[in-house]
Amino acid sequence: MNIRPLGKKILFQVFEEPAEELRGGIVVRNTASRGAYRKAVVRRLPSAYRGGLSEGDEVMLKPWCGTEITVGRDERLVFALEDEVMCVVDQ
Repeated sequence: MNIRPLGKKILFQVFEEPAEELRGGIVVRNTASRGAYRKAVVRRLPSAYRGGLSEGDEVMLKPWCGTEITVGRDERLVFALEDEVMCVVDQ
């Protein structure tokens, strides 16, 4: 499937943080806390993009940002603006 972002949106692939299961069977995701962030990789940029990100950059996204979709069973994608990126992770 070929997904192309429109307008000023950037397409990110989000990586699931391990869930923490509490007594009683309640599962709490890492993103449920107030200061949580999401690790993601830039997958596609809009055609007229002139910002500081490149495809393949590993970034940290603000909590609860963008619009999330699931492709297939496992791949989670987020459409978000560059303003919602907290930082680029250099390796």
